[in-house]
Amino acid sequence: MKQFLILSILISVLTVIGSTQSVDELVKEGKKLVEQGNITFQESVLVNARGLFERAALSDPENYLANYYTGYTDYRLATYYMKNKDNTKFKQYIKSSEKILRTLTRKNDADAESLSLLATVLGIQISLDPDLGQLIGQEAAILISKSLKISPENPRVLLHAGISKLNTPEFFGGSKEKALEYFKHSVNIFEKINKEKAINWGQLDALAWLGIAYTRLEKYDSAISAFKRALEIEPEFGWVKYVLLPSAEKESIKSQKTNSE
Repeated sequence: MKQFLILSILISVLTVIGSTQSVDELVKEGKKLVEQGNITFQESVLVNARGLFERAALSDPENYLANYYTGYTDYRLATYYMKNKDNTKFKQYIKSSEKILRTLTRKNDADAESLSLLATVLGIQISLDPDLGQLIGQEAAILISKSLKISPENPRVLLHAGISKLNTPEFFGGSKEKALEYFKHSVNIFEKINKEKAINWGQLDALAWLGIAYTRLEKYDSAISAFKRALEIEPEFGWVKYVLLPSAEKESIKSQKTNSE
């Protein structure tokens, strides 16, 4: 009984402490968690991050970062469920992300961060259902073009532009070479910018996508270098460590054998 009472008091204290966190503190803590969830690809970490951003947004509905990062975390969760073939949850989170980002862009049509992320969110949906290309493909392209005009030196805008170019068929304007240019530019800017900016995710993603672009162009040594650079920054970045780098190394060996025959 005494132990139960102590536990109840402890829970109450922790609840009060949690409830007194400021919006800025919630967002700051959430940003750390969503980055960790991206690195380790853990559902529970991403869900916890979303909970913090949602609490922040409920406390201050007009807080831009709270809303942006809720939409961003939904995008990460959608990617997680897509990889794990949970179509129901994928649709739930990708649609939630789209809704939040559309709300932000309606409030500010010069918000390059939300415009470009929305383009990628639409692009993911098209990749899973090509029939959607006729419905939202042109919109995604317009969003990328607009965000580049607004903020041509934003590394995340460049990242999204590269993803769009790489995943769009050449017939519809896609280009591996142009995508590579965007990724290179994004990586270079990430190396120079202040990491403490309000929105600061994307450096690891830019290096991962740079490596993917090199791989698709069969430039395996360059791909491996990009992946290793990502792991120098974050050794536990699972997507690169366990998927992209081993695959590129395997393709490199295969290519060398073919060329030596």
